[in-house]
Amino acid sequence: MRLASFCLALALFGGATVHATTAHAMQCGNRLVRQGDASPRVREVCGEPTEIRVRVVERSRTVHRQLPDGSVISDTITVAVELEDWVYDFGPQRFVRVVTFESGQVVDIRTLGYGTPNGRPAPGE
Repeated sequence: MRLASFCLALALFGGATVHATTAHAMQCGNRLVRQGDASPRVREVCGEPTEIRVRVVERSRTVHRQLPDGSVISDTITVAVELEDWVYDFGPQRFVRVVTFESGQVVDIRTLGYGTPNGRPAPGE
């Protein structure tokens, strides 16, 4: 029964663990991709992603201004920011990696569970 539950969980989450961890770099072959790298470099080093997901997040910031009479006015500004998540499935012997881009630069690299049998290795592997 325990094995059946594990297989069901694995199927539901596509082989990924429920909790993702964040890394500052990702290895593709013998080269590294890091936060701040541009999307063309990531594609050159790691190849085409298995999947690309686009999402929009809203970010808010409160701005305070002091008027000449000493009173303070606060305004909250909300902007929509488009993020791209590039999913790299390097196969069942390696972890799935999700590289998040904002304005064409890597802002986050997350590690999920092991990849699928259909995953493909990075260039140079």
